[in-house]
Amino acid sequence: MGATRRNYTAFLYIIPSLALVIIFNYIPILESFYRSLFAWRGGSRAIYLGLENYRELLGDSGFGVSVRNMLQLLGFHLIAIVTMPLLVAELIFGIRHKPGLSHGYRLLFVIPMVVPQLVVLLIWSFIYDGEVGLLNAVLRSVGLGHVTRGWLADPSTALYAIMGVGFPWVQGTAVLIYLAGLLAVSEEIWDVTRLDGIKGLRRFFSIDLHLIMGQIKLLVILTIINQTQYFVGILVLTGGGPGYATLVPGLYLYQQAFDHARMGYANAVGVVLFIFLMAITVLNMTILRSDTGTRRSTARTRRQLRAVARTIDARGGQLP
Repeated sequence: MGATRRNYTAFLYIIPSLALVIIFNYIPILESFYRSLFAWRGGSRAIYLGLENYRELLGDSGFGVSVRNMLQLLGFHLIAIVTMPLLVAELIFGIRHKPGLSHGYRLLFVIPMVVPQLVVLLIWSFIYDGEVGLLNAVLRSVGLGHVTRGWLADPSTALYAIMGVGFPWVQGTAVLIYLAGLLAVSEEIWDVTRLDGIKGLRRFFSIDLHLIMGQIKLLVILTIINQTQYFVGILVLTGGGPGYATLVPGLYLYQQAFDHARMGYANAVGVVLFIFLMAITVLNMTILRSDTGTRRSTARTRRQLRAVARTIDARGGQLP
């Protein structure tokens, strides 16, 4: 009876937060579905169109190009998020027994997170500048002046220039998440890998990768959500141009809503993005099951522990 009363008390404490989430998160989502069925300019009277906005969206070449650009950027950032931050986390983890050095490197990779994003974007805008940009200056200094150009103004390179922003793509948050996953693993497992001679890439692919699958899954989901919605950096650097070269759905939604005052059509774009994100997230959670990888790694580690224990017993208590 006491436990039941405590559960009801906890539920009552949750109600205010749940009510705020419903009001400010779920109701706007439902409102967006509803408004996408209208021709609506925001302040004027809405005219019911049914699914006409969605039919127009299917034949909209600008939206199609924006989706293709988004998928290219998304694929690149997914590769980046599971490579460079993980590499840095593994290197820092390798010096975990030297606390001063390890904490120093962590701090160095986290400090860039406090720099405002707008400042970072303006720096990269200068780097890519066709006249006084740092990238072109470096290319000229090594005898490659013939390949210089306005990287953000050239349709053939603008999207790749957007990908290059943030090089070497070592996100401080991702590094800390991977490092936390590695540090959470029992030290006994690492002792077993050393005793069994498992190290380097062999240890990474057979042990580490499975043990941090939960962290990889989390960062993959967050990257998909962020990159599908992201448009601020592109708005600052190129405005979606030249032409449609760097246009993405988030920016297309913004332009339809605030440049062309087509709020209903913009809501239809938002609904399509919402459905896409939900489908990808569910698919990702189905495929990347962190518990499966953890069980496999745990079973493997237990077998290795038993094997080492048998070897030690056979040698009269001496380590192999």
